[in-house]
Amino acid sequence: MTREGGRSDCQEGCAGVFAHHPSKPLMLALAKRTPWPGTRVILCGRLPDLTLVESSCSRSSKQLQERLNSLFITTWIQPQWNHLLRLTLILILILILVLVLVLTLILILILIIILILILILIIILILIIILIIILILIFIILILILILIIILILIFIILILILIIFIILILILSLILILTLILILILIIILISSHSHHPHLISPILNPHPLPSSHPHSPSPSSHPHPHLIPHPYPHPHPHPHPHPHLHLHLHPHPHPHHHSHHHPPHLHHPHPHPHPPLILILILILILISSHLILISHLILILILILILVLIFFLSSKFRMFFLWWTR
Repeated sequence: MTREGGRSDCQEGCAGVFAHHPSKPLMLALAKRTPWPGTRVILCGRLPDLTLVESSCSRSSKQLQERLNSLFITTWIQPQWNHLLRLTLILILILILVLVLVLTLILILILIIILILILILIIILILIIILIIILILIFIILILILILIIILILIFIILILILIIFIILILILSLILILTLILILILIIILISSHSHHPHLISPILNPHPLPSSHPHSPSPSSHPHPHLIPHPYPHPHPHPHPHPHLHLHLHPHPHPHHHSHHHPPHLHHPHPHPHPPLILILILILILISSHLILISHLILILILILILVLIFFLSSKFRMFFLWWTR
């Protein structure tokens, strides 16, 4: 069998079926190195000059000759369809690997983005919870502040009411004291008027003509002393006798008590009413002093309470002012 190059010692066969070839180790090595069993192989020459031409068993593949550089280095020609299949498989595998890598990268990126979003959402939730807690605390603080303000307003109202009641009570007390003073004065006047039984004490006040009262005290004849009291003041029949007793009364005031005591014994009680009005006046003065002191003490207490309330209001208003200034900052 002759092949290219004029060689006549060529031998062909399928891979793995070269047991009859003289160089059996070479055939075994060639059969082992052939990737596809059933490939048609043509061997030309002997050692060390050996030419391997490989073709398919269907005799449809392209022939190729190449000289061997050494004993166990051989080359072979794979069929075209096998090469394309391998290339396509390699390309498909590379594409699959690339797709897998791209998909893994995309998935990793998606996971990273999801993790970042989860972290952002968790942070937002924590911030919202903190804000809600802060708002709740602020609301509670505002409610407490409102409650305190309401309590303070109620305290102020109660203080004002107590102050008004106190002022009213003090006014009532002062009115009662004034009324008691007026009643005491009226009683004193009544007592003074009741102690003056005789007309000598009442006539300077009630009677505008004191001449008849002084007429019995004159040194005229006392055989009829009482009739002289009635006829002489009003008709005035005798204009001359009246000046004489009147002058006698003014010129001689001392004999009248003796003469009056001799002729009128009931006038012995005349010196006794004189000590009673001073005692009553002393009692009146004491009552007036006590009542005035009570009124003054009550007014002083009222003024002190008013000052304390004003100081308290000013202190609380300054505290409120400082608090509101701090709150508005």
